[in-house]
Amino acid sequence: MTSRKDATRREVLQAMAVGSSGLALLTIGARTASTPTTQAAPIANADEAAAHVASPAVVAFLGDIAPGAKLGDYEVVAVEPMHRGGIPIKMRASSGVAFVADVLRHDPADDTRAIGETSAVAVYLRNGGDGATSTDEIAGLGAMTLASALRRRVHEGATLPVELLTMSERAHLA
Repeated sequence: MTSRKDATRREVLQAMAVGSSGLALLTIGARTASTPTTQAAPIANADEAAAHVASPAVVAFLGDIAPGAKLGDYEVVAVEPMHRGGIPIKMRASSGVAFVADVLRHDPADDTRAIGETSAVAVYLRNGGDGATSTDEIAGLGAMTLASALRRRVHEGATLPVELLTMSERAHLA
């Protein structure tokens, strides 16, 4: 067991996220049927509209993790269509910090460590880095909170979209 003195910053952030996951799950459960599940945006034509909508498999997997959902101190702003084998989820902290988390299939053999992981999915931040860039603390906690909510979805039996790739598989895309 790691002593408090030897705990890494990531371990401390993970402990904080786990502690807030109960609040996040309570908040999700409190959503009412009147909460909008899509964001209205001006769309010029049907092709453009289709390009801005997450697939039915993604919507089914995410369930109540949809635009407008509150995950503790974070709000899901948008769920984008799958991109390069991942599900981009735009989020915003109550402090106003906005970020994009990418949800990929988890691979325990993958060398690339995600910010938040479950047995089924891994959550990465889009911060323009290559894994060596420092993670913004607020965004990192948000990614961990999202991973907690996804853990609940997997536990409930949600099926991962078959198109979901691992980080290693994504790295080999052209």
